[in-house]
Amino acid sequence: MTAVAPNKILDPQKILMDTFMSCEPEYEKQYHIISPIDEVMKIDCFGIFRENATEILCLMPSAQAADAFYNPVFNRWAWSNSFPGKHILVFSDPSLYLGSIGASWFISGKDGEDIPAHIANFIASVAQKLNILSDRVVMYGSSMGGFGALMTAAELPKSMAISELPQVDVAKYSNRQALINIEEALLDGVAIDEFSKTHAAQVVVLERFKKVNIIPSFLLITNRRDHGFRLQQSFFADVLEMAPRMSSVGDVAMKVMPDPAGHKTLHGSIIVKLINSAFDVGSEIFYNAR
Repeated sequence: MTAVAPNKILDPQKILMDTFMSCEPEYEKQYHIISPIDEVMKIDCFGIFRENATEILCLMPSAQAADAFYNPVFNRWAWSNSFPGKHILVFSDPSLYLGSIGASWFISGKDGEDIPAHIANFIASVAQKLNILSDRVVMYGSSMGGFGALMTAAELPKSMAISELPQVDVAKYSNRQALINIEEALLDGVAIDEFSKTHAAQVVVLERFKKVNIIPSFLLITNRRDHGFRLQQSFFADVLEMAPRMSSVGDVAMKVMPDPAGHKTLHGSIIVKLINSAFDVGSEIFYNAR
């Protein structure tokens, strides 16, 4: 049995990625797909597949408390019921295997281990198996998951990210304790701003875009009282400024919600509508950054 949250239990069939890729998945069946990254880390993905689906929705992991976390954990797995016509992939955080940490922001601290790239490769393999084009793949996440959605979309050309209240530069996150946890559990005590000097593409979304020379399609959702609002504003302005110099530029938008809710996600029903709109070709919520 796999713990997905306090007081909620799922019973998906565990299956190795290689085995999954060589079999025909059953529709509406719950799968826990496991893909080793190295001798310690692995990708854990909860999957549900639908007959005649032409799109994949990927749900990225949220932060957990450092002193009470589950591994693996599949945040928002129940949202699969709100998207009956789509394949669903729900990711746990691979860095949970590296130490006593509930939130890594997809930073491994290990040279050569790029977690967003590993997740993107996993998604690309599943999409190829299901005959789904990457422009029919949408990633959603909030806060840490919003950061991960942007980072992973950059590694999967033509995919889209819906990023709610993301940290766009982890080293500038206002929650100092979260950064200390990363430094102690993943970086051998190295300060994250020092780590960022040599591994900027793991810490700063804009640097990831520059590294891959791609601005993916994305919708950034925020409000003026979120602690990262000014950084999000600057990030979006920088994206528009650098767009003419990038090799690939998607459709982007920043939606500032009128309710000054702070670092609190929108009601699930609103997010469901926004996600469905993102799959609509020519949706009015996006415009091309060029």
